[in-house]
Amino acid sequence: MQFSILLHKRTSNPKVTLGPLTLMSASQVSSGKDRFALIPVTYSPDWNFKDHVATFSIEMILIHNIFIRSLNSVYHYAPFVKKEDETAFAGYCLTFTENVRVHNDMEEEIVFPFLQTKFDMGVNVEQHAKTTSGIRALEEYMNDVLSHKIAYDGDKVRELVEGFGDDLVEHLHDEVRSLLWQFKSLILILLDSDHFARTFSRI
Repeated sequence: MQFSILLHKRTSNPKVTLGPLTLMSASQVSSGKDRFALIPVTYSPDWNFKDHVATFSIEMILIHNIFIRSLNSVYHYAPFVKKEDETAFAGYCLTFTENVRVHNDMEEEIVFPFLQTKFDMGVNVEQHAKTTSGIRALEEYMNDVLSHKIAYDGDKVRELVEGFGDDLVEHLHDEVRSLLWQFKSLILILLDSDHFARTFSRI
């Protein structure tokens, strides 16, 4: 599925736009050497990140791409880690798993309950749950490496990442679409202003 989003810059001229921003499914995006596809976004110098309404989807894409880039780096470098760097790499992987967990927990504790009053957030929660065990398995393995309970194995790391990576990345792509549409609708419900109607009428 491919569609374009025209984001309006908050100015006196409602016709000023920041788009189009094209979103594609994870399977449609190819990065050549990376195992997992980033969410494509084209930078514009007109973006105003103080305007959270206008840049909501962009901010979400950038955050999600941090996770995908981290996952790609773990997958790429896992077989090449030197003996003296195994502990540091384990710490790097644990930073990744912790960031994803905190991000998901924040959404489920703060964002989703708020949106649930207007929308069904069940699919988003189910997608989180689908990746939880795989992320936890990588976390447990790296904790054992860090504490020297087991020997580091780069192939094992890639195997663990393969166990949840595709589901996680697909979710990160899908969530941009689902939360963007819900956010758009909620803004119209709560504020019902001409500005927001113009801003989101073309989404």
